[in-house]
Amino acid sequence: MQVLAIVSDLPIEALVQGTGLKARSDEVIDALDSLVADTIIISYYDSETRAKKYRLLSLTQRFMQNSCIPPEEEKTIQRKLSNWYNAEDVIDVEERKLVSAMRQGGQNMGNALVAFAETAANKGDYSTAIRFYEAATTRDPQNWKVFWKYGEFFRHCEKSLAKAITQYETALKLSRNMKPSSELAKMLREFGIIYSQSGRPNAISRATEHLERAHNVLPHDPVCAKYLSEQYLKVGHYEKAISVLRPFENTTNDFQRQTLLPLLLKAYEKNRTKYMREIAELKAKL
Repeated sequence: MQVLAIVSDLPIEALVQGTGLKARSDEVIDALDSLVADTIIISYYDSETRAKKYRLLSLTQRFMQNSCIPPEEEKTIQRKLSNWYNAEDVIDVEERKLVSAMRQGGQNMGNALVAFAETAANKGDYSTAIRFYEAATTRDPQNWKVFWKYGEFFRHCEKSLAKAITQYETALKLSRNMKPSSELAKMLREFGIIYSQSGRPNAISRATEHLERAHNVLPHDPVCAKYLSEQYLKVGHYEKAISVLRPFENTTNDFQRQTLLPLLLKAYEKNRTKYMREIAELKAKL
């Protein structure tokens, strides 16, 4: 066991959360406040996980009065601890970022590792990017966003839809109980697009499933509307395609006019008798 640092004025409330005591919190806080002077951070080797771990130990006022680490030694310990967390012992810059993120941990560790991976990928350093993505999936295995972003890497950088789908499937599984959100809807939209291009036997049904879920949250998203309406047109669901595309009928956006209105016209023309007027008006716009 090694003492790494002394922490003064640690909130007593933080200690109470870890006591497991059943008494009223105010009573516990008062009792601890009269006893605890400082808290030390210690490191120790865990034989089960075969890794170094850290622990907080509270010290009583009497102990601190008789056994206190000299200030100059404490500063040395704090400096060493800071250097360790910042991975100053690692020479390679990218490796240092990875090691530092893993040592610091925290709830956003997976997202931090993904950010490093994306930076490496943008520089064309795909091997480093994969190392960061793999570390992210290992260190934060319940974070669906990590697997989503890893899937995007395979999709855009390695041009592998099969690998992308594998990562997306994990992201989908982990996000199954998540409340609908724009971010989750974007993931579903992109998964739908990928599946529509996969050539798999169930491509249309799976793509439609994900795109419909995305469209329910993002009804005015032109990209989602394009790919969802295309799936409907493939299986003859023309009225559904029309309901998705009609909100864009009067758009002034060039992209939407060029990509969505021809699809709407195609859906209208499948029932010329019903949509004769709409067809004439839409052709005039095009």
